Amino acid sequence: MGNPTLHRGYPDPLSDNATKLSDDYGLSIAKFIEHQWYYNEDDATSNNSGLNESYYQRRQRLEVLRSYKDGYVDTTPWRDLFNVSQDQAHQAFDWTYYNLVPKFIDIIRDRFPLEIFEIEAEGLDGQTLSDKEKHRKNLEDQMLSAPFAKAFSKGVGVDFTPQGYVPESEEEVDIIMADYKEAQEIAIEVCLRKIFDVNRWEPIYQLLLEDLIVYGFAVKAIETSPTNVIEYRRVNPLNMIFSRDYQYSKDKRGCYYFGEIKIMRIDELQKRSGHKFTEKQLRSAIRGRAYGGVIGDPANSQNTDFFSNEVEVLRFAWKTTLAEVYKKKYKKLIKKDDDFELHPDSKSKKLKGSFDVWLEGEYVIGSNELIYSYNVREDMIRSNKDMNEVMPPYILYSIDEPSMVDRLMLVNDDIHSTRLKINHLIYTMKPDGLAIDIDGLTEVDLASGGVLDPQGVLDYVGQRGDLLYSGTTLEGDRTGPPITPIANSDMNKLNGLIAKYNQDLRSMYDITGINPVADGTAPTKGALIGVQQNSLNAANTATKHIGTGALSIMQRSCESTVSRIQNLSMAGENYENAMKNLVGESVYKTMKKSAPLHMFEMGININIAPDLEERQSFKDSLDLAVQADKIDYDDRLELMDTKNLKLAKKSMKIKIEKRRRIKQQDIERIERIKIEGQERAGLAIENAKQQTLSMEIQANQAKLNAEAQKESMLLQYERETDFMLQKQKYGYELLLKDKEVLANRELNKFKEDRKDDRTNIQADQQSKMIDQRDKKTGAVDFKSQAEIDKLTRDAQVDPLQQQ
Repeated sequence: MGNPTLHRGYPDPLSDNATKLSDDYGLSIAKFIEHQWYYNEDDATSNNSGLNESYYQRRQRLEVLRSYKDGYVDTTPWRDLFNVSQDQAHQAFDWTYYNLVPKFIDIIRDRFPLEIFEIEAEGLDGQTLSDKEKHRKNLEDQMLSAPFAKAFSKGVGVDFTPQGYVPESEEEVDIIMADYKEAQEIAIEVCLRKIFDVNRWEPIYQLLLEDLIVYGFAVKAIETSPTNVIEYRRVNPLNMIFSRDYQYSKDKRGCYYFGEIKIMRIDELQKRSGHKFTEKQLRSAIRGRAYGGVIGDPANSQNTDFFSNEVEVLRFAWKTTLAEVYKKKYKKLIKKDDDFELHPDSKSKKLKGSFDVWLEGEYVIGSNELIYSYNVREDMIRSNKDMNEVMPPYILYSIDEPSMVDRLMLVNDDIHSTRLKINHLIYTMKPDGLAIDIDGLTEVDLASGGVLDPQGVLDYVGQRGDLLYSGTTLEGDRTGPPITPIANSDMNKLNGLIAKYNQDLRSMYDITGINPVADGTAPTKGALIGVQQNSLNAANTATKHIGTGALSIMQRSCESTVSRIQNLSMAGENYENAMKNLVGESVYKTMKKSAPLHMFEMGININIAPDLEERQSFKDSLDLAVQADKIDYDDRLELMDTKNLKLAKKSMKIKIEKRRRIKQQDIERIERIKIEGQERAGLAIENAKQQTLSMEIQANQAKLNAEAQKESMLLQYERETDFMLQKQKYGYELLLKDKEVLANRELNKFKEDRKDDRTNIQADQQSKMIDQRDKKTGAVDFKSQAEIDKLTRDAQVDPLQQQ
């Protein structure tokens, strides 16, 4: 194992891993820090601020600043200045230090409340950005398809319009996306708020802000524990030491070591070290400790219980690199010691690299040997962007200039001195005196005659305040007044002291940038709003560096906390259960839903919430917009609930434009309805005219139709009459024809019958004639020819005529 130190005790940064992890190397680190701070050697942190002071010198200076903050300033120098032992008048007034510094501390601190910081987690990894782009594309698709879906739904009678809020312009899409969060982003923000609440971040933040104002720098530690998972702790600046920052940054990112000085009892030291040290070593540490005072008095320590004695313990963190060596055999990596060497004939490969680490330990100041708990820091935080980058164990911000209290205390001392002198002058002030000419009093002649003796002159002046006297003696010489007032110069002194007090008070306002408008002690009645706002803005400018420091601490606290949360997502079951208890089961499931939390790259943005003046100005703008009917009351409530004032203003602009379009559409619709009404009225008149004309035409047509119908009916009647006549005629003719046929038939029948009769008669006659001839009988008696003809004529008569 090599020598762990180089020239002037600086630990050798090229030592191997075994050397760096040894207690000897840790002891060299502790001694190096001790010599820089306790013996004021070069490279002490005082070089950063331009002050040449050791740890105790700086602590003494910071304790003075703290006394001004707390109001416990020693007034002994002023008692010596006023020579109290000889001037009994000083005993009559209060010697309490007249401290205005706490007032200005409160004013500056209250200008940066915790509520002004709004934490926003933003996913920077490809997956999150891709998901956001998909969501934006979906909104744009809905925006573009909404008119077509509305028209299509109206045509088919089925609602196909997108559900929920649909943006109408790219500006609305931008506003929605500015406020849109993926599940893992929401989970990180919820987790941050939970951790801040558990750690009671509000009082810690107030203390850190006071440290920036009082001491010019503030320190916060973030640690990991199995109970609360992540713990916040404010570090007292009086106990904090750190190295030179070669990056010259205000947040001290370039520091290569940090340290805390703690006063620790011997029994507590034994407990923390695991009873590593002997009583002889501890007694030696008590005698050799560096700090002075009652606690550091070796003689005093021998008169008390040994274990109640106290020592100074340095808890340090040192940044260095450790080597990593791997043997690559085929596709397998085998971890080796950093001094590993391959065999010359080996076909494997040696892979070597390094990574940054923080070494930490605790060392008893002045002991030269007592070190314990030295090892690689367990809860180191690395950036997801560069796994070799290790974050500092402390979050520190330094203004690197005299603090606000440092600049105020000298002026406040002058104010206190002036106030004491004013009180002293008031208590010792004498009334105006009189210069009395004794000789002149013996010769005072009254204008009315007579002479006053000296006592009478004094009584007369005391009662009347006026004195009439003769300016000449009996011999005629001119004389001066017998009584001359002596003007007291105490009032001039008092006015001068008051002017000096006011001048010093203005100096305090000038130093802090605060003015009576900002602190409310001198309201500017009748002043224009713009003048008051400019005064407030001037105060903001003068204290801007304080707000920048608070913002830096807040930003780094969130970044470090997120990195720890992501690292803890890969830790064991204990931390997983602790995280579940901290943020809740549902939030924890959301954190691990899409992918392990450490797979996401999270950026933290700290937005500054608008102050009361900006909020009030925005509220007034909303009220004016409501009165002008540019937005409605529901829009006002929605915009007032928007925390991001920039988004609220953009939303207000869009709502005003949308409402203007709606009103314009209403005007156009009303105008269109009016025009349509006029058109309908004109059309109604025209329709009435057309209807009247149509009615006339219809009447004429009806008349014509009636006449035509009448003629048609007459013709029809005539036709029907003719038809009926023809029908009757035809029927009569048919009847006649039928009768004629019948008659002919009857006639023919009759003829045939008569013929048959004649034939029969003829046959009978023939038969008789034959029989006569045969028998040769007498003549047969036949009917005469006249009867036969008559029968013939009867047969030819018309049967109808017979009817």
